[in-house]
Amino acid sequence: SLALVAAAGTAALLARSRCGEVGAGFCAGASRRVASSRPSASRLPRRGAAPERLIDAVAANVLEAVGEPLLWEEQSLEVDRTPPEELLALAAEEIKSIKTMQAQRAKKGPSLEQLGINLEASARVLEAVGIDRGKLQSDVIPVFPQLLRLDPEVLAATVRRLGEVFGGEAALAAAVSEVPALLCLRADLDVEPALVYLANMSGLGGNKEAAANLAQQSPGLLLWAAKGVVKEKESAAMSASVKSTGAGMAAAIGNAIRTGRGY
Repeated sequence: SLALVAAAGTAALLARSRCGEVGAGFCAGASRRVASSRPSASRLPRRGAAPERLIDAVAANVLEAVGEPLLWEEQSLEVDRTPPEELLALAAEEIKSIKTMQAQRAKKGPSLEQLGINLEASARVLEAVGIDRGKLQSDVIPVFPQLLRLDPEVLAATVRRLGEVFGGEAALAAAVSEVPALLCLRADLDVEPALVYLANMSGLGGNKEAAANLAQQSPGLLLWAAKGVVKEKESAAMSASVKSTGAGMAAAIGNAIRTGRGY
């Protein structure tokens, strides 16, 4: 019986020892599992890291094209380049000098820092209608670098009007991805005349809603119509300039004849 008691005690001690080993193993395993579930320091986001600026990803050749004239700026240059009085008063070298000065003024644009600030503001306007930063970098900026210098408030008005023309934000985002230069059209000064021009040229009797339907099917038509409006204005300005110049020359010749004849 003493032997039986001793054997029973030994068995109990062995059982407790095994339980301790199992328990220790379980705790070690749990500890390893807890440790492995924690993100390593290398995977944690850096606190205070500034987001990448869009301007930093713009290629040098794209930056060089930022100063290229917009559609309506080209019209202004055509109309203002050689006024009638200059045609009569300036020699060829003087006109050349004026054009050189205009080109130099055109190169003096906003600083890179200002372009970056402007681009971030415009990006927020476009992100609100589904054109994210990735699309801006890949689809819009390389094709339409002048976006960097557009007034964000003017751009917001353009985006609102184009959204109405194309029938919603998703359709607008698709249209801009296809024809980024649509963003240069000013809401009242360009989009509205373009719709009228497109309606008239399509035989729609000035129906702007029907013209908008055409633009929804082919977004490039709206830009084509806007260019057509510019060409019409240039032709009208050229015609007026020729008439004014002709009248001035006729008056000068008449004065010379009268002076020569003594009356």
